[in-house]
Amino acid sequence: MGRPVPGSGWLLATLALGPTLAIVVFALALRVLPGASPDTHAAAIPMEAPPTAPPASPRPTVAAPVNEVPGREPPGLPRYPGAVRTDFRERIAGGLILTDIRYVTQASPVEVQSFYREELRRAGWSEVDARFAQGSWTYFGTADVREVLLRLDPAGERVLITIEQTTLLESPSPRPAVAPIAPPTTPGGAPTPVPPPAPTPVPPPAPTLVPPPAPTPVPPPAPTPVPPPPGDDDDED
Repeated sequence: MGRPVPGSGWLLATLALGPTLAIVVFALALRVLPGASPDTHAAAIPMEAPPTAPPASPRPTVAAPVNEVPGREPPGLPRYPGAVRTDFRERIAGGLILTDIRYVTQASPVEVQSFYREELRRAGWSEVDARFAQGSWTYFGTADVREVLLRLDPAGERVLITIEQTTLLESPSPRPAVAPIAPPTTPGGAPTPVPPPAPTPVPPPAPTLVPPPAPTPVPPPAPTPVPPPPGDDDDED
């Protein structure tokens, strides 16, 4: 019989633990046995690297429009800093001034909402309703004779700002209350008698103009008869 391999007793005992464990232990024993040839070492099985996910492409930045339309900012409704005005319309209908404004900005919705909440409160707007619906934030408020509807709509990396204001053309001014006039009082506290109003003088009636009577016509005097000359009667006899 040949010389026993050192460590063979330990190897045979290990084989009883199971086929799989025996193979692993056998491979380790070949590495530590003296005089073992390098050809008898178990070849290292290359480990396959786990697949790596492709690097995420950067999210494209949507630039805000450079050109803005002409318009104005209504009092108490400022423009968000850096926002660009994309639409401005104003018309009169039914005694109301209707103003519609559109802005676009690259700020976050939270920043824009915080800005307008503070500015509207500072400008004296009274909040009637404010809510989130389908990702958009809507604010409705009043101030004097004006009403405003403000809406923030996220669009990718931008926020669309919509302002709709309604203003009365003519506000009815309240009539001042007339305080009753208290009657004057004397030092004793008794009311001073108020004399009755003086009667209004009635002017005399204008005299009726009577036309003068027409002159009575005077008849001309009758002619005086001339007596015949004396002696005419004697000659006839």
